[in-house]
Amino acid sequence: MFAYDLLQLKTWISAQGQPIAIEHMRIEPARRSIFSLARLGPYAYFSTFYICRVGIESSRWLKLEKLLGELAAQLSQPSRTVWGVSPLRAHGVVVRALSVSGREITRHLPEFWRVAKLFLYDREAVLPRKVY
Repeated sequence: MFAYDLLQLKTWISAQGQPIAIEHMRIEPARRSIFSLARLGPYAYFSTFYICRVGIESSRWLKLEKLLGELAAQLSQPSRTVWGVSPLRAHGVVVRALSVSGREITRHLPEFWRVAKLFLYDREAVLPRKVY
């Protein structure tokens, strides 16, 4: 685990020509401990899920943020997995997870997708065959 020199992730999401989410992450396990409290702490796994859609009123995004936040609170067990939900500057929300087990994230992440897809699109989310 963490037997690599560098993991660098850069995410840029824009809508209507404006950035709504910019994320730069750099992990160098050989140079800085992943498990310091300033980084992942006791958690070895992390995930980020963005859901975006132009044309949704800000009040609706607030309702979705609250709904996903309630799900995050139900699923969080601070010694095992912590979920959090935040608004983007416009047109979306982000869901993040930290966990001691990758399976906890992959098991529950689709629940956030299901709730958000139904709320925003009034359609059931259809999971890809290989996601469990």
